[in-house]
Amino acid sequence: MDRLHNEDIGIIWARHYPKRAERASSMSLCLTLAMIIRLRARSMTQYSDWPNKLPHVLADTRIPKEEFTAVEMIHANPLRLAQPSSERSIRAGLLK
Repeated sequence: MDRLHNEDIGIIWARHYPKRAERASSMSLCLTLAMIIRLRARSMTQYSDWPNKLPHVLADTRIPKEEFTAVEMIHANPLRLAQPSSERSIRAGLLK
């Protein structure tokens, strides 16, 4: 199997990120790509600190940091997937 290049990751992300709320397969794919991006950033040797690594890989893939962060938040809190967006809005208002 050939290695998945950063440009290919960006193309796949662009196709599936908008569909992630409606299709579990798209969300799963975005989560997998986010893990690949994070691993590639960690393995970079030309930068010594993490804050420089992740933006570099995101720039190579042409994935907006905001989109990556949104998927990472789902990965960190998978229960957010189970709540309808209206319920999340109500809960957010109650927590203020």
